[in-house]
Amino acid sequence: MKRKNGFVELILYVVAFAGAAIMLMPFVWMVDTSLKLPEEVQVWPPTWTTVNALFTRPIKTSIDHSAYASVNYGAMSLQQMLSSGVGGREKELPDVLTLKLVGTPPIRGIFNLRLSESNGQVKYATSVNRTRLVSLIRKIDSTKYPISFKDKLKNLEVLKSKPVEYIKAFINLFKYSKSPVLSRINFISGLTESAKFSDSFFKRYGPILARNPRLLASKGDSSSVLSQKKFLKHFLLSDVYTKASNAFVKRIQRFKKGLGTLAPDSKNLYSEIESFINKVDLERILKEKFGGISPSLSFIINFYEMRAIEPVKEWMNLLRSYDEMQQFYISSKKVVLKNPEIRFGFFTQREKIQNLKNAILNSKIPKYYSTLALGIIRKQKLGNFVNLLIKRIGSMEKSSVLKLGVSKDETVLLLGKLSNIVANMKILYTSLTSEEQSDLNEMISKDSNNMEVFSHDIVSTFGKLHPNMTSIISGQLEQYANLVSSYGEKASKLEGFLSTLWDDQRAVTKLTGIFNNVYYTMKVLKAPSIVSKVQYFPQNGKIKVFLKGINSVWFSDAKVTTKVKFNFQQVLANLFQNYVEAWNAAPFARYYLNTVFVATVTTFLSIVFGVMAAFAFSKLHFKGRDFFFMLFLSTMMIPGEVLLVPNFITIVKFGWLNTYYALIVPWIASAFVIFLIRQNFMSVPDELFDAAKIDGASSWRFLWTVMVPLSKPVIITGALLNFVGSWNAFLWVLIVTNTPSMRTLPVGLQNFSSNAGTLYNQLMAASTFSMLPIVILFLFAQKYFIQGIARSGLK
Repeated sequence: MKRKNGFVELILYVVAFAGAAIMLMPFVWMVDTSLKLPEEVQVWPPTWTTVNALFTRPIKTSIDHSAYASVNYGAMSLQQMLSSGVGGREKELPDVLTLKLVGTPPIRGIFNLRLSESNGQVKYATSVNRTRLVSLIRKIDSTKYPISFKDKLKNLEVLKSKPVEYIKAFINLFKYSKSPVLSRINFISGLTESAKFSDSFFKRYGPILARNPRLLASKGDSSSVLSQKKFLKHFLLSDVYTKASNAFVKRIQRFKKGLGTLAPDSKNLYSEIESFINKVDLERILKEKFGGISPSLSFIINFYEMRAIEPVKEWMNLLRSYDEMQQFYISSKKVVLKNPEIRFGFFTQREKIQNLKNAILNSKIPKYYSTLALGIIRKQKLGNFVNLLIKRIGSMEKSSVLKLGVSKDETVLLLGKLSNIVANMKILYTSLTSEEQSDLNEMISKDSNNMEVFSHDIVSTFGKLHPNMTSIISGQLEQYANLVSSYGEKASKLEGFLSTLWDDQRAVTKLTGIFNNVYYTMKVLKAPSIVSKVQYFPQNGKIKVFLKGINSVWFSDAKVTTKVKFNFQQVLANLFQNYVEAWNAAPFARYYLNTVFVATVTTFLSIVFGVMAAFAFSKLHFKGRDFFFMLFLSTMMIPGEVLLVPNFITIVKFGWLNTYYALIVPWIASAFVIFLIRQNFMSVPDELFDAAKIDGASSWRFLWTVMVPLSKPVIITGALLNFVGSWNAFLWVLIVTNTPSMRTLPVGLQNFSSNAGTLYNQLMAASTFSMLPIVILFLFAQKYFIQGIARSGLK
């Protein structure tokens, strides 16, 4: 019998633990999700582990070719190409190797990067054979290509004086641009269309060419010429070309499949095109079969070649040119990169501050701006440095205008006009040469307080080369001059603020550059001799490796393996990073304050009113007591959603929208709390109340000194249930509040969901620390909760 009872108890324990596990599973999964990276959340099959718990994390890394692939050489004029070095960004990025991390970028730890190549050692070039490259460029330029690529390749010719940049632009055009030449889909589709076009030409004009008088036999023809004419006529009337073309089109479709461009398959595709051309190239066939071609047949052969062969051959020329440039690129890389490993970490906050101070003090920025920047740095707010700098300078600009007696609204208007002028002047400034930029700076400092003169000087100096931009600036200057003309003597000073805003803008640009250069520069622990510094941008996961006079194009085919190592403290920080980001993603401190205040006040008032109502319904005798209690209790049957509209209208009428009154007052009376406490009060003998009356105690005193202490577990149970309900309230809070300053935690959780998607890891982190106080409260109050349910008579 004991064994049977023991077995039953075992089964009950197993069922109890299984039920507890099932009930806790959502909570455990929520906590587990809150520790994961975004890319680990929506994976199948789901996992319980996270790389945030690893001491060494491998990260997929690739060369970021978009660092120069976005440059559209074909859209640039010759003047832009030559004046800008190699077009905008290229002037400052040729010696920078940009890497892209896949996934969520780490914000701590020691990075280990290793470069490798499929053919063994990593190599680069310090110089190229200019003579050979120029000869190759001439050959490429003289070759016929499909019309869609002809102009793009022709535009690269302006880079002949910059050989390495030509190679970079060429490789970019073929492999890494937005629409690369070697795109599998586009290239094969274009080649297929050309083959079909040639086939349609042959079907239409083949029979016509076969009837050409040049193919008729004449008395002076030799036997060889007669044989050539006969063969040629037979070929033009046959379906040899069509069969070869159809088979060719069918074979090349396989090259559409695969990742990346056609670069790895370029030689195989070239062989397919060459094989097709060899089968249908009449000039080659006649030479091989008859040892030569009769001059009388040249017209037909040339016409056929131009329409049936050349369209396909032009695509083969693209592959040949790419292959020749690729061979030159590979053969130029002769220097072996020794120890191709880069190891770097983060500077401490103190080191960053000191480095930034030194960089600003060593710069040529005017003392006024450097002092302003150093003041921000002393407060150690590096993460918001640029925004604070702009805010400080903007505040000083506004203060300077206000000192002239201009109203606040007019000040905002005038500064807005000046800002628009400065923005357009900045666009003009970037398109000028260094000498022209100096002239513009001198012009601004000299003539900005007289905008009519300044407008005339800009148009006369830069109008020929930049007519559109100078006309826009001139029009804006005239409008501003007319606007401030009504200010009398203040007009010239208000016009002179253009020079101030221009100086401010230049200073902000320089300080921003200094800040970015210092703030994102990493502490290099190990690197090859050709590496000067490393910058890391956690926002987009990019790493910039600055090379010493070595163009990054030599590493465009390199493979990168990256591992990040963390110590124990950093692993813990990684695990709880989502909590930090979730807390900072919205004003959760304010949400917490609102939630605690609203839940506490609502619970306190609900218990106070609930205790008094329960005492009246249980111990006091008055006419209609039971009827009113049942009527009050029946309100529990009304769905809460039905009351939303009338309650909202009432709140609006009282003017309580977006106030604490709206969050508290409608919920200070709870029918369930009154019912729960009344059930417990009914269990207290009436004789005890009568004895208290005999001793001279009032009903009020008896309630608070006898009934409440005796009903402590029930009251705590009611308070706990009411507190939880108020803490988790969502819909009502969402309806009656419209500013973050009044919202509570459940409403704040919607910050992590938008039309773009949901940040589940941060949402789970926010949900965890939102419900944590409730869990802790229940753990401490569960004893009273169980007692309260038991003593209330509820089953």
